[in-house]
Amino acid sequence: MNLRLLFLVGFFGVGSLLWAQTETKGDPIRVPLKMGVFDERSSCGNLMHQSVRGIAPLQKVPADQIKSTPKLQNPAYCRVKLGDREVLVIMDVESEAQKAKLYIDFEGKGLFETLEPVEGVDRRSGDGQYANFEFGPVTIPESPASFTVSCFVRKQPNLQFQSFQFHPRNYWAGKLPVADGEYSVFFVNGRLGGKFEPAKLAAGEKAFQKIYQDGATFIGIDFDKNGFLDFQKEVFPLAELMQVEGKYYQVRVADNGSEAQFQEVIPRLGVLDTQCPGLELFVLSEQCATLLAANESGKWELPAGKYIIRDFELHQQEDGVKWRLQGGNPGSAGFEIKPGEPTVIAFGPPLVLKYSMASRGGDAVGLDMALQGQAGETYRPKAERLDRRETGPKFTIQNESGEKLSEGYFQYG
Repeated sequence: MNLRLLFLVGFFGVGSLLWAQTETKGDPIRVPLKMGVFDERSSCGNLMHQSVRGIAPLQKVPADQIKSTPKLQNPAYCRVKLGDREVLVIMDVESEAQKAKLYIDFEGKGLFETLEPVEGVDRRSGDGQYANFEFGPVTIPESPASFTVSCFVRKQPNLQFQSFQFHPRNYWAGKLPVADGEYSVFFVNGRLGGKFEPAKLAAGEKAFQKIYQDGATFIGIDFDKNGFLDFQKEVFPLAELMQVEGKYYQVRVADNGSEAQFQEVIPRLGVLDTQCPGLELFVLSEQCATLLAANESGKWELPAGKYIIRDFELHQQEDGVKWRLQGGNPGSAGFEIKPGEPTVIAFGPPLVLKYSMASRGGDAVGLDMALQGQAGETYRPKAERLDRRETGPKFTIQNESGEKLSEGYFQYG
């Protein structure tokens, strides 16, 4: 490890074993950052939407964590990780669901009776059946950042609490200068406190859900320079490496959010071969997060590591007409890329129609359909033609002898 890397480790925290598998190139690019506040006009609004965390209410009262409380009428409880610590939260709603209060035990003492509650505002005021209480902003201790909390409550026939939604209010923005000019870059600390750290992946098919539940640092890069972050292609969890203009950079953000550094590296690469021209994938490992753009081979080079798939689309062209199918479920839990080796996973056609039927009450019947590819991945049966969604699939009803009784088109639910 050279002196420059020792400086980076000292400034940004302990480095990872990734350095043993990469070679640095040139000096790091320093990007000063400024903190902003999300609002409805924020060009990076999709960054906030990605980092919202939904926490389900606890099924039982955590009595072991509570020493005293004020008089509560209709409480709900949840635990949420804020940075490196987990805190208990109590939301209390009056019997008529006209008012609500939120208590957050930042210090972990369980003395809720001494806490100053945050008053809630019902964003659905006047609705007789439902309320959507919003609390905050709440300032994070020892941090300039803040967050809001919302909870959807069903009033009748009995009070029922949905998940607690924790919304970061702050982002950090700067300009990344590279060969083709400057890119606007944004960060949000979805952990609601603590360091801006790369995502840690859990094992299994729910790895992405775990990231959103526990919170992670998210990065947005305006690759097309249109002043707006695309939800699927320009916003992703921060990993050890990010790809910009075909080059890989290790990204580090100072603990106080004042600066980011992009250090170009040359990682050890392997090949993902899907044998499916026109397939587009967004993949994530602890080593790398990147969008694999559709090409004519269905092959891409990737840094070594264990990957999971977040989004995918299938692009095909016929007689000059462009078609697109969006992915619904990646099927496989993931794949591994090994240095210098190909990883072959056959995706895409031939596609098989899978469906299930269920009664919706009365004479209504629901039909769920999906198109399944070779890897077990599924595509939503909502084809887009020339960037416009086609009408629903056509159906025909026949009797036992094959006589046509009726026909029509499905409506998307």
